[in-house]
Amino acid sequence: MDDVSRRFEADLTNDGSQPSIVLRAMPHLVVDGSAASTDDLPDDISVELLRMSLGERETAADTIELGTLTGIVSCLVSVPIDAAVGIRFSFDEASTE
Repeated sequence: MDDVSRRFEADLTNDGSQPSIVLRAMPHLVVDGSAASTDDLPDDISVELLRMSLGERETAADTIELGTLTGIVSCLVSVPIDAAVGIRFSFDEASTE
C-alpha cells in the first residue's frame, strides 16, 4: 500500500516549571473513532513519525526535549492512502543517560 505524508500540529503552552520534560508523539491508525492496533495488519499498513519540531528544535525521534519552549508542535507522519490517522502526545522525564 502506498503512503503519503501528513502534517499534524498542536499548540503547546509550557510554563517551564519542569525543564527536564520531553514530549512524546505516537501516531496511530484510527478505526471507528478510536486508536486501532496494527498487530494483525500487514507491515505496509502502518504509520510512522517522520519528523517532529518545536520552534528551532527538530528531530526524527518520537520525543523532543521541551526545556522552556512553547509554541506549535509540528509532526510529519507517513499515512497509508485511504487510512485515518491520529496522533497522541504524552509527557515523560528526560533520560539521564
